[in-house]
Amino acid sequence: MTVEERNFQRNADNGRHPKDLWDKVRAIGPLVVALAVSAIGGWYGYKQVELQVESQNFQRTREENARRQQVFIELISRRESSDNSLRASMFNTLFNAYFGESVTDSESSELKPPKIKHQIMFLHLLARNFETIDIKPLFEEMDQRLTAAVGDEGLPMEQRRCCFSQREYLRHVGFVLASRQVSAICSLKGTRAQIVTITQYDNRDTPRIVTEGDDLGIELQDITIDDGKVTATFHPLKPRSGRRAVNPIFSVDPTFSISFFDMPYIDNSRFTSGSRLAVVMEKFISPYDYGPFLDQISDPSLRQDYRDLTSIEPHILRIAVLRLVLFPEGYLGLRDRPYLEEVIQKITKGIQE
Repeated sequence: MTVEERNFQRNADNGRHPKDLWDKVRAIGPLVVALAVSAIGGWYGYKQVELQVESQNFQRTREENARRQQVFIELISRRESSDNSLRASMFNTLFNAYFGESVTDSESSELKPPKIKHQIMFLHLLARNFETIDIKPLFEEMDQRLTAAVGDEGLPMEQRRCCFSQREYLRHVGFVLASRQVSAICSLKGTRAQIVTITQYDNRDTPRIVTEGDDLGIELQDITIDDGKVTATFHPLKPRSGRRAVNPIFSVDPTFSISFFDMPYIDNSRFTSGSRLAVVMEKFISPYDYGPFLDQISDPSLRQDYRDLTSIEPHILRIAVLRLVLFPEGYLGLRDRPYLEEVIQKITKGIQE
């Protein structure tokens, strides 16, 4: 008997005939298929329910976020509207108060120090709360009146001293306001700043210039120093060989008239590349003009500077310290109104990128 015959006989003896096995498989097969289909259908249905729940949760979350954004926008709008109304009322009050009282006596035409102090306070409040409004002419007009009184030898010395003290207070207010804006601008990425110290001597026609900080590639020309004011033409230098130009070129060299009342947010010049340059006065020392009034200077460090200069450098007439601030490219201030062409270029550039 062959091996196949013995295996067939063994299966027959055990009751496991191949045909019987096949019949059993055919009988169980539909049940297995039915169970598999049922399991897959149940899993699919579960997943559908799960996806539907997730979709509903996502939709609910999106609606909730949209509602929160709408509430936030409404709150901001109401706050801005209320703030604008308050600021408008405040502006009218301060403006009317500033022009409502005269700083001179109607009979003697002499300046009244208390009234001057009040008007300086009004200017300070205006400049702090309305940084986008240019009130530099008001500061300069007050500074000119006080300067004229300080230099008027026909007035009593006590009155001249008082006017000098008020003018120092006025210039300090301008310096603080400008410094606050400079600090905000310098915190922006890409801002560059340079300190320029201009010293005028009585035995030299050309003032000495010392710079420190970032190299902006700008040279000051045609410098004129008056009491608390510097006028100069800013000429961009050509880059050295092998160096990239750090300063965009002006189409025309600008001339700046710098005082303590230049606010960078407003008083800045634009380069042809889109960058902006602002110049502020940080310090002005004039031993030649302020000798009789040194005791009226409230700043101890500034008073010490005067004493040191008169003893160490007797030939110095005036010293002006300027800060040049180069804004980052693409800076857009609160007062700026971009041209339609610029907006289109920025949108087109963003789409292409």
